[in-house]
Amino acid sequence: MDKKRTAAIAIGVILLTAIGFIAFPWMSRSGNGKEPITGYVEGTEVTVGSKIAGRVQEVLVKEGDFVEAGQVIARLESRELVEQLNQAKATFAQAEVGRTLTADTVEGSISQAQAVLNAARANLEALQNGARPQEIEQLRAAVTQAQVAYDNAKLNYNRSQALFDSGAAPAKTRDDAKSAMDAAQATLKMAQEKLSLTEEGTRPEQIDGAKAQVDQAAATVQLAIANKSQVPLKEAAIDQAKAVVEAAQAMVDNTVIKAPQKGYVTAKMVQPGEMISAGLPIATIVDTDTVWVKANVPENQVAKLTIGQDVSVRIEGIEQNLIGKLTWISASADFATKKASQDSGDFDRKTFGIKIEFANTEGLMKNGMSARIYLDNPPPQ
Repeated sequence: MDKKRTAAIAIGVILLTAIGFIAFPWMSRSGNGKEPITGYVEGTEVTVGSKIAGRVQEVLVKEGDFVEAGQVIARLESRELVEQLNQAKATFAQAEVGRTLTADTVEGSISQAQAVLNAARANLEALQNGARPQEIEQLRAAVTQAQVAYDNAKLNYNRSQALFDSGAAPAKTRDDAKSAMDAAQATLKMAQEKLSLTEEGTRPEQIDGAKAQVDQAAATVQLAIANKSQVPLKEAAIDQAKAVVEAAQAMVDNTVIKAPQKGYVTAKMVQPGEMISAGLPIATIVDTDTVWVKANVPENQVAKLTIGQDVSVRIEGIEQNLIGKLTWISASADFATKKASQDSGDFDRKTFGIKIEFANTEGLMKNGMSARIYLDNPPPQ
């Protein structure tokens, strides 16, 4: 009898164990949300690097310092880069000197040179053709007029001389008459010479001189036209010099490394005197004004969640229960927290990432603090 009871009890224990083993996966997949989900506090973390290679001159922050956005945190040596910038500025200034040669000024020079050429050609043509009959008649009339003026001046002088000799006129009257006669005689001589030259025609050396003036004026026109083609080249040289200045200025500016955001310096990777390459991390800055907790929620609980809902979270590092806002739910599963066995015929249980944000104006929550998320029930006090 005792043996039968012992056997029955043993069989019962075996059956209960088997039932429990079979039922456990289904019970564990119930996903009632009563058990907390673990996660970690995160903040906006940026790693600050240098855009250029160089030697570190100074590092102005240390780990734990709070920095504002735009605050200088490090400097690289810049002497050689400043020298290159000054040289580029000098080249640009020299190129700017040629800016006076613009399209407008060149067109003006061409027009002016063309006018001089036209005048030189007209003068040459006049010399080659000789004087017109009308011009000769005008010169003859001028000689006649000058002869009459001289005869009258001479007659007046002779009269004044006679009066002076008789004591009837002062010496000044005689002298004035003499000056007038001399001037009239000079005018007559010039008119006679001009008429004589015109009647004789143009001398060969005059024509040669006029031809030389035409050639010189034509060369000036060609030079002005050639300068027009230089305008785009000079403008291109100015633009290129300006681009070099801007690039050199950017290199100098990049020796000053600034914080891209406010926050606390959590890591400093370089020391003064070190040579660094472009992109090498210099410091890490974490903004903790707004933090969040990321966690992975079993798939059988995701459907219960809504963006914007309040979520209870306990932050272990500060031993406080907080309410945060659910701001993100992953659109696809991340990984499986439980793998199906070949014998049970079950399937993998996947998880979905979520993000819960908190205001952290007092800065109590730190990156990496552990958090327990209670989706259905409030956290224990």
